[in-house]
This record gives sequence, structure tokens and C-alpha cells, in this order.
Amino acid sequence: MPNNPARVAIFCGSGCAKIRQPYYFDIAYQTGKALAQAGFVVITGAGPGLMDEALRGAHEAGGETIGVALNMDGRKRSQSAGTVFAYDTLGPRQAKIMELADAFVALPGGIGTLYELTEVLALKRVNELPHRKPLVLLGDYYQHLIKVFDDMITEGFADESLQELFHLAKEPADAATYIQKNL
Repeated sequence: MPNNPARVAIFCGSGCAKIRQPYYFDIAYQTGKALAQAGFVVITGAGPGLMDEALRGAHEAGGETIGVALNMDGRKRSQSAGTVFAYDTLGPRQAKIMELADAFVALPGGIGTLYELTEVLALKRVNELPHRKPLVLLGDYYQHLIKVFDDMITEGFADESLQELFHLAKEPADAATYIQKNL
């Protein structure tokens, strides 16, 4: 990678059902690790849960990490974030992530994750974010969202170009490879 490696923001949840933690935490860890091993700087929201695991995977693989945190009472911050930017409100935090990132990977998450990935889609759609910045939806988690997108197209609320604004990948290594080839 060049002297200024590309930065990939990982959108993911701060928590999940306890019974599913080993599965989702491993996906996040492996994604951070795969991206770092591919030479990317990894960015997350620096919170607990999947965000922390993604940063930990990148850090333990020797990668550079950035946390763009939201200051929330009682919320633990990842210890694996090398550089941290902290914000009191969501809008400026999200703007910083958009400014820093050259590509995006969406892992399982909740409303915050959905907000982040749909903002990327909306900005790409109106050409406020370059189409060349890849957005990868990882794993099978987003199959229901893809169905919603298909319904939007069928009902005329979006055209088929929506499907060109993101890529589906099965595994973390596939996401890293796709980003390498498409940046």
C-alpha cells in the first residue's frame, strides 16, 4: 500500500443478543483483521460490541485504527482505537466518518448502522459522495434489506441504478479484496 493507505469505515452494532455474540463478534474481528492485513486503516464508531471487535481485529493484525466516537453517558470506548475523534452529537460524528473514509463495510447492526449505510447510499445517489467509494454489505444479514431495495425498484421509488451503489460479500476477505480492486 502507498504511504497514505486507504481508510475503510466499518458500520456495525454496539451490541447484539448475548446468544449471538460469539458469531457476530467473530465476524467483526475477522473483518477488521482482513482489512488491516490488506493494508487498510480501519475506522469504526469506537464503541463497544462489534465496533470494538473490528478495531481489535485490525489492531492485533498490526493495522492502524481510528475511532470516531459519540460521547454517550456510560458508553465504553474501544481501547483498540489508535486515534480517536469524539463528538457530542450524531451529525458531526457521521460527517467526520464520511470525510475520513475511502470505502465502507456494513456489518450487522441496528438503527445506527442502518442510518450510516443508507446515508452512504443516499449521498452516492445524488452524487454528493463519489460512486468510486465502495460500500460492501457483508454476509447474509442484509438479505431482507436487499428485498426492500428490490421492492423500491419494483414500485418505482428507485431505479435499478440503486443496485450499483453497493456490493454484497460473503466473507471478510471477500470484502477486502473487492475494496482493493475497486478503489
